[in-house]
Amino acid sequence: MTLRSQTAALAVLFVALAVIFLLVGDAGVSTGVFLPEPTLTYTPTVAPTATPGPDPGAANWTEATPGQWTYTGASGVAARINYDTVKLDEFITGTGLTAPAADAPYPLLAVLSQLSESLQTQATDAGLTLEPGAFSGPIIEIVGETPVALMHARVQPQTRQDGQQFLGLDLVQALIDQGEGDVTFLQYVLQGAPDDVVYGDFRAWLEANVATLYEKPAEEEGAEATPTEGEATPAPEEPAGDETGPGEQPTPAPEQPQATPEAQPTAAEEESGD
Repeated sequence: MTLRSQTAALAVLFVALAVIFLLVGDAGVSTGVFLPEPTLTYTPTVAPTATPGPDPGAANWTEATPGQWTYTGASGVAARINYDTVKLDEFITGTGLTAPAADAPYPLLAVLSQLSESLQTQATDAGLTLEPGAFSGPIIEIVGETPVALMHARVQPQTRQDGQQFLGLDLVQALIDQGEGDVTFLQYVLQGAPDDVVYGDFRAWLEANVATLYEKPAEEEGAEATPTEGEATPAPEEPAGDETGPGEQPTPAPEQPQATPEAQPTAAEEESGD
């Protein structure tokens, strides 16, 4: 992957996000990952068999361009998903954050916490009133066996203190550790009143695509190739052992002088043991 082009794309995402906050009124970031899954209207009232629900929700997204999906589940819903893979240090520098301490147990949570604080400040400065729980701390959630650090914000429509109308915002920002300093940044944005159904469709999309977003398995497969190459190196070990002499049949004489210092007494003891 070309990190330079992706870094540029990521910068565009954040510029777009900043415009949302400054012109429309900013939204906060919280971890509303425990919001209830959407109730599908066509699903029977048998709750235990509601497991196939996420599949149709995942189909409500269409890839507009590489790394950007738009919502097609309902007309008039302005929702999208953006993601990009970049270096974590470039992400921190580009967003004006501070690198977490070297001994931080969960560095991605530390980065998201800074984003949350920054967004809360923007929200209050923009004159928005935040309901209790609009911002909660980021968490690490296991999605499809993949650890995802994420935070979720839900800001309801309201009239700002300056009299301007704020349409509302539903926002999820997530980081997936790819190893070796790379992270995948994921962003879900709905401009308007937060909608549990649309959010549930986003979660269904994430569940269905997290294996693609998480690229570490491919790296692990590459790591398996290393032992395979290592298996080709037992050849030097064979000549280094006792079979070195037979392997060099044209020069048996040098082996006898080499055996006389220490190896020959040992060989003699083995013969006597036989």
